[in-house]
Amino acid sequence: WAYMGSLAKQPPFPNFEWTLVPSENRSLVKVREECNFLQAIEGAVDTSHGDILQQGAILNGPEDTGFNRPTKDIQPRIHMQPTAYGFRYGSIRTHISEPERLQYLRIMTFVMPVHCLMTSGELAQIFVPIDDDHTWNFNFSYSKEKPIDRERHRRQRRHVVGEDMNADGTRIPTMANRFMQDRDSMRARKSWAGMEGGPNRDMAMQESMGRIKDRAEEHLGESDYGVVYLRQYLLDALRANLAGGDPPGTASSVDYSTLRGIETVAPVDVPWEQAQPRARSSDGSR
Repeated sequence: WAYMGSLAKQPPFPNFEWTLVPSENRSLVKVREECNFLQAIEGAVDTSHGDILQQGAILNGPEDTGFNRPTKDIQPRIHMQPTAYGFRYGSIRTHISEPERLQYLRIMTFVMPVHCLMTSGELAQIFVPIDDDHTWNFNFSYSKEKPIDRERHRRQRRHVVGEDMNADGTRIPTMANRFMQDRDSMRARKSWAGMEGGPNRDMAMQESMGRIKDRAEEHLGESDYGVVYLRQYLLDALRANLAGGDPPGTASSVDYSTLRGIETVAPVDVPWEQAQPRARSSDGSR
């Protein structure tokens, strides 16, 4: 991290949760994206795309896994909560077996200017601009209770050098080879996108729209609310800073160690802002 403002206003070091665990309890992978950093962040902020793109298998098809999520609702109700450090994005879905009593919640936390604390909890992504056309995508997996299997983390992210990426951080699936898309699996209705691994599917979407997407060509809908909110939030922060104000995320009162994403099931009468992470079982799963 770098702070480039006035020394008189320098905030404390951002003590994110993963910076406080023992080194063996965290894993970092890094890959280069061939697009503007905002396109990469938008993919992380928008959780509704996962119901289709990240399904991997065709939704309700012969190999539908559903991510083992307790819902088939692909029309989430999206809500935003502005904060001193950025904002929280809450998506509410109908519970698959007890829709009258329960709701399935996915809450992503965006921390200015480039941090996304993902809904799965102990997972964070940071999208650092290299220039207008390239971005470093950092992915942190961590645990407060136990060491992280770093090789497993690399394989889950499809960031294995020699298989998925080159030693310099560039990816092997690219626009030039159509992101190694398997059209046969798509024709057989075994795969929605024909690509293995969520990160590969994400980055294929972000890069295939061009290094800097012409936003004038877009037709955004209700499920794009998180993307719209992010853009407006960044523009408002930029205007406020140019007018002499402090940008969000520099307040010394923020305790970053308490921030994380949340995925949980809660009673329908519990406000999403008050939702707590699901308890872990003895093996560390939720």
